[in-house]
Formats: sequence, structure tokens, C-alpha cells
Amino acid sequence: MKKIIVRRRMNKIKYAIIRLFKITTMIFHQWFYRALFNQLDDSKETYVISIIRNGRFIYPTLYSLKQYNIEVPILFVYTIPVKLILANGCGIKISFRIKNKDKKVLISDATTQSSKWKYIKKINYNYYGIKNSEPFDVMPYYAHFDNYFKQSRFLDSDSKRDKTARFIRIAFTGNYSKNNYYDDLRLFKITNRVKLLNHIIKVNSSNITFLESVDHFDEIQVTKKETKILLSIDEIDNAHIVAHKLSIDKYFDLLSATDFFISAPGVVMPHCHNIIESMSRGVIPILEYNNYMYPNLVDGVNCISFNSLEELDSKLQSVLTMNPKRIQELRENVYKYYDEHLSTSAIKNIYTKKNNTTVYVNHEFVSLNLLTKQNQIVKGE
Repeated sequence: MKKIIVRRRMNKIKYAIIRLFKITTMIFHQWFYRALFNQLDDSKETYVISIIRNGRFIYPTLYSLKQYNIEVPILFVYTIPVKLILANGCGIKISFRIKNKDKKVLISDATTQSSKWKYIKKINYNYYGIKNSEPFDVMPYYAHFDNYFKQSRFLDSDSKRDKTARFIRIAFTGNYSKNNYYDDLRLFKITNRVKLLNHIIKVNSSNITFLESVDHFDEIQVTKKETKILLSIDEIDNAHIVAHKLSIDKYFDLLSATDFFISAPGVVMPHCHNIIESMSRGVIPILEYNNYMYPNLVDGVNCISFNSLEELDSKLQSVLTMNPKRIQELRENVYKYYDEHLSTSAIKNIYTKKNNTTVYVNHEFVSLNLLTKQNQIVKGE
């Protein structure tokens, strides 16, 4: 009994220290931001971001609105990534009290809000179970958050579009850890990454080149050696992008030299950052979850989709023998889809619409938990 009492007291002390640390951090951030940024420019529209359940979606949201004013209540300072602000110079002001609400747009995941705002963008994390009769938008899934720092030029610029020779027909680069990608994705009825790649390796072994190192890729890049299937896979348990074989620059060089990308699913859900990153370079996705993209990707128009491993086998053979004119048609449609629905400009357009709306956001595990609770076992619409 005494041990239980002592444990409870220790927990109270621990939580008190954590709260004190958070408050101290908020005060420091307030001073830090005031030292970096002046008052907001009244000539620009102001967006107030008040997020309770912080997630990686905040990175593309902030980056897409970087040319606008962004104001954050002091209670939500910890949701704003300092690294992103320093890299891109977002004009952010931390406020103890938000004034002139009727002139500002609120972006918030709180369930109830005052009606005094100019517009309200209500964030809803039920990404895989959208049911709404009122106006709504769907924020696209996003690239890996590292790409929204200095490397974001790859996601915004078209300077490398079709200016690089494409000598890799099919590629995949990413994590292959059995500890991370073990989930059977039963809620979505699609094949998990490990099983998918194992099948591709087994069936297409004679056509596969395994990327061994950065030097190996440099050699392929310099010689422009025609490569049927290039796999750069890592079995490490670190999902951070710098842990992969290729740097971000080299990774995008690889994408710019590739026609098709195996868009293997993420850890516990269909979406993975690689589909956004590859489509930004006009690479045509080969995937099983086209019906989970908003709007849906269409087989033979802007993707190559399959519903079974057997169908995947035949689709891969078709891709390996596809003529350049047909590939170019698909690539142009991929660029069009990316620009209209996945780019940071597309994200900006969602939040800058002059209306009140619900914005569905993929909050990864949070969205997955909502789907699990609602038992919405569906595959698209």
C-alpha cells in the first residue's frame, strides 16, 4: 500500500515538472519568435493555427501558407516546428490573446469554435471515413517532413521536369524493416510492404538491380545504364530519411531518372510519403491503393493499379515493354494530378478558399484509430 502511495506521489511530481517544463518552453518560444519576427503585415491575410493534436501534417500546412501571416495562440506554440520556420522564414507571431478575429481565418481541430472568425477551417482527422453532407475539402497526404525544409525546392519547382534522361524503368527506394512494415493492413485489404517487395524480388529476380551504395548510383547515373528494376532498400528500424542509402538530393535525382515507382504502402496504412515525392517528379505510381487517393488515381490514366499479386505480375511485364509515347502520356497526367491535388500550391488553395469548411487530414495513427473504432472496413468508394 505504501509503495502505491509513493508511486502516486512520484507521478504527481513528475507531471508537475513536465507541466512546468512546457510552460517554460512556451515562454522561451514567445521571446524567441518576438526576437526573430516583427509585427504581422496588415496587408496580408492572417491565419490563426490552433492545433490540439499535433502531427506531421502541420509541416506542409505551414509551408503552403508561408507567404501569409500565421498567428499561433501561446497554448499551441509547441505545435510549430522551429526548424521549418528558420528554414523558410514563415512570418509567425505567438499571441497570448488573438484580436480582430473577424479579419482572420482560423485553422483548428477543436470541436467547438466561436463564430466570430472571418472563416473557419475545421480540421477533421477521420480521413479514411469521410462522411459529410456539408462543404468539405481533403488535404492530400504529404511528402516526408524533411522535404519541407531547405530541400522543398524539389516539391515546388518544375526546373527538373523532363530535362533529365530517364534510364530507370521501375524503381523503389525506402525502408524494408520487417519490424516496421509487419502490419497486414486488413482494414484496407491491401498487401503490406514486406510481402509486396518479397514477391516482386522472387518473381522478377533476373530484371532486378539492387542499389548497393551512393557510389553505385553515381555510376548508374553517369553511364545512364538502362535499368529495368532498381531497388534501394534498407532494413534498418530508423524511418528518418537521412538513414537511407541516398541523400535527399540523390533520391530526387533517382526519381527524375525513373519512369515508374513501386508505391508500396506505409507502416499501418496505404499512404506513404514516397508516392507524393515520386509524383512530384512525374514518376508514374504502381500501386494497390489508388482508390484511397483523393480524388482517386485512375488505372491507365495517371497510375498503374493492381488488385492482386498475380495482376501485379502482368502489369510489371506490361510496364517493362511499354513504348515511350505511352509512358509520356501517363507522365503528363501524373504531373497534372500532382499540380492540381498534391502540390503545396494545392494545399494552399484548400486553406485560402473564402468559405467555412471541414478539412479532412491524414493524421496517420490518429486517423487509423478512428477507422478502427468505426469499423469502416472499406476499399475506396
